[in-house]
Amino acid sequence: DLAPHEPTYRFALGYTLHEEKQAEAAAVEYRHVLALAPNDRRVLFNLAVLERDLGRSVEALLLLDRLLRVRPKDARAWYTKGVVHYE
Repeated sequence: DLAPHEPTYRFALGYTLHEEKQAEAAAVEYRHVLALAPNDRRVLFNLAVLERDLGRSVEALLLLDRLLRVRPKDARAWYTKGVVHYE
């Protein structure tokens, strides 16, 4: 019942690709969601983790900063930001 451009569908596809270790394809899907829903906290966090896993620290930090503007008390985002800086 979901349209291919509906954010929930794209998030689920990105999440599945992420779990299947298809990082670049997952990143594309997550970015599609952000184009439709720029403050989606799930996508901001998952894409930041994905970028960190791909060695793209700057991109990960930018996404985490964006997430923390939307949800300043998000403990996972703060923790992950610290990990990225440490690495």
